[in-house]
Amino acid sequence: MTRYKKLICALLALCAALAAVCGLSLAAGRTAFKVSDACVRIAKNRSAFYDTEYISGDKCFIGYSTPCEAGSYPDGVTEETAEKLLRQEMNGCTRLISSSFPGLELTQQRFDALALFTHSLGTGWFSQESRLFTLMETNLEGADDAKVVNAFGAWCHVGGQVNDYAARCRITEARMFLYGYYASYAPSSGAKDYYYVVFPEKKDGYDVIF
Repeated sequence: MTRYKKLICALLALCAALAAVCGLSLAAGRTAFKVSDACVRIAKNRSAFYDTEYISGDKCFIGYSTPCEAGSYPDGVTEETAEKLLRQEMNGCTRLISSSFPGLELTQQRFDALALFTHSLGTGWFSQESRLFTLMETNLEGADDAKVVNAFGAWCHVGGQVNDYAARCRITEARMFLYGYYASYAPSSGAKDYYYVVFPEKKDGYDVIF
């Protein structure tokens, strides 16, 4: 009996080890994406470089508009360090995206677009009230391109008003998500581009349509 007990214990230990390895492999598969160099360049171009901490609203930032704890960098940062911090923050966005939508098949361009979007706006869009969040959760593959663009574009307001710069940023992210265009300017002839119309009064509940 003792020999059999030892054998059973050994088998159970082996099963536990295999389960752990499989779990790690699956987790690694969901966090394999990191933001691309092209995506980081766009994020850097959207922000001035700040070598010391600064406050915007009630939050502290440094480098290329990267959130940080106040007092974390009393001596400031170099541009090289600022880029590393930016990459770390944006890769944290991709991990959040991956864990929030475990059943959704994402590509590098989609990860990049959502990481750039989250870096620009924060995590407020991770809510059932967000069109983009519900689209990602429910019916992304069944949605047409215009619906995806408008889900991004809904986040183009500053102070309650449609902001042209924010709208153009959302178009850039939507084009990256849909077509893999890594550029702030209009794509080449024949490729899809998007514009927006602002309504003085809301139409069907919206004040802007892309």
